[in-house]
Amino acid sequence: MAAYGWSQGTSVAQGLFGEGHRFDFYQAVRILEMMTPERAGVGIQDDPEREVVRFSSRVRMDYPATDVDSVAAPRRHGDVPVMKVNFLSLAGALGPLPNRLSEVLLERLSKKDEALRDFLDIFNHRLISLMYRARKKVRISLQDR
Repeated sequence: MAAYGWSQGTSVAQGLFGEGHRFDFYQAVRILEMMTPERAGVGIQDDPEREVVRFSSRVRMDYPATDVDSVAAPRRHGDVPVMKVNFLSLAGALGPLPNRLSEVLLERLSKKDEALRDFLDIFNHRLISLMYRARKKVRISLQDR
């Protein structure tokens, strides 16, 4: 199996789930698609739980250095990996929503109230999925072989 980095003992999947921020967004999604070929591609199904990955936007008031914040491995068999991205978010410094709403969202997150973020992630997931599908259509390296 392919190794991530220079060590023999670390697989690409372990590298992706352990250090997702080191991967390019398109590369990370392509790896997840190749790891689970039985699942539907990104943005193709009506039900995101049947896709290869679930996107969640990281709400921040700074400008992050990487596109991918983290990739969480599925907790149970049948669960979908969750990729937190630092771009194309509705809230935060890079989002179109007012800063005051982003501040309210960050305040709620600090109190472990994730309802508003989860609601926005419904739309974030679809936007990011459409962006990936558009790029995949014109990039040969992302297309299925």
